Amino acid sequence: MKRVVLAAITASVGISILTTGCSKLAIPKPKETEKPSTVVESVSAITGISTSGIPARMPGIVVSQGTKEIYKADDRKIRECKVSQGDKVKKGDVLFVYDTDEMKLKIDKGVLEIEKMKQELDGFKKKIETLKKEKQKNGKSNSGSYDIEIKELELDITAQEFQIEQKIKDQASLTESMGDPAVVSPVDGFVKKINASDSSDSDDLTDTETSDAYIVIEEAGNYRVKGKAAGNDLLQRAADPETRVKIISRIDPEKTWEGKLQSEGADNAAQNNAVINADDTEDTEDTDTDGENSYFYVSLDNSEGLMMGQHVVLEWAESSGNEKKGIPLSSVYLEIHDTDYYCWAESKDGTLERRKLTVGNYYEDEDVYEILSGLDLNDYIAVYDESLQEGAAVIHSEDAEEETEEEETEEEVEVGNLGNNSVISKAVSVCSTIQLPFIRRIIVRILSIPTPLLSI
Repeated sequence: MKRVVLAAITASVGISILTTGCSKLAIPKPKETEKPSTVVESVSAITGISTSGIPARMPGIVVSQGTKEIYKADDRKIRECKVSQGDKVKKGDVLFVYDTDEMKLKIDKGVLEIEKMKQELDGFKKKIETLKKEKQKNGKSNSGSYDIEIKELELDITAQEFQIEQKIKDQASLTESMGDPAVVSPVDGFVKKINASDSSDSDDLTDTETSDAYIVIEEAGNYRVKGKAAGNDLLQRAADPETRVKIISRIDPEKTWEGKLQSEGADNAAQNNAVINADDTEDTEDTDTDGENSYFYVSLDNSEGLMMGQHVVLEWAESSGNEKKGIPLSSVYLEIHDTDYYCWAESKDGTLERRKLTVGNYYEDEDVYEILSGLDLNDYIAVYDESLQEGAAVIHSEDAEEETEEEETEEEVEVGNLGNNSVISKAVSVCSTIQLPFIRRIIVRILSIPTPLLSI
């Protein structure tokens, strides 16, 4: 009971802190003169240009332009699969063969049934002829019974003829559906995937795709390149529909190709299963992004000399007639006043400073300015905001992410150490909904003080 009362009092103290500004507790306040740290990003990372001035290189891999899915009939079994994963196939090559034994048996059985039905039909007709002869021989006596029996047989004949006609149609449909038991490839390419649940002769492949096709074939000849770039750089490049990419052979740097960034490059890079990791190796899982990196596709001008699965190096190439001077920088980093341009950058002493820039052309489609002077690729700059102040402390974006993770982990541990007391947990929960992390941390620390009173 005392613990509950104490916890309630402690929660009240926390709320009092919120309403009185901590004026009645000897708890350190943040210094009013202390300025918040401003997150700054590397100009090199923002623009995708290395600090040496050479365009940043990105890993890439040659993939197919598309795939063909081959489905099997649900009501048929496969006798043999003629291909395996990774096999090269040409248009017309046999992929798998249906089991026709069961279907042939059905057809043969149907032929016998039709023959039997025809014999029964002949029997009905012969019996009618016999009844007519007997009726003529006996004259008018019992002629009525003969007429009834003959009429019934004629109805049986009509029904039997209809059934025979239907059976013949069914046989024709069954024979047509059996067709050629061999299913062939519609394109040149290689076998990417086989769902082998119905065939013991082929391997079941692990794949992230959800297609239920029996065989998936990657088309040959129509290649494109999949690459990986910094997410913000890719989004900036994707804004220009004429963005060009240079492809370089890893084995022979003298061999190069060029292509255009595909329109879906920044949005839909998960269509192909080959993924480029940081070490330029392939994986079996695919996502649009990998941390700060995003995947994209390049449509090639000419794929001659490239092979499926070949690893290459990529560079951004300037669009024809659109070569930029200086550093290409998005307007979100600039403070603009008529013809004056500024950026907020990290100074030599590690604080934030307002820096005047010399600007060249502006590319409206990309919302990018040419920075001719005042900024270096080694600099760190902040996204412009009216609240920025000179002299403010700065923190690099990569360090800010690490610090945030550490603070969240530390706070989770502190809250976890409070135990399962429902009143205390409720107080912490209430504090969590208030957007004052400093106050919340103070309350968490108060509630976790191991005093003799709390041990009652």
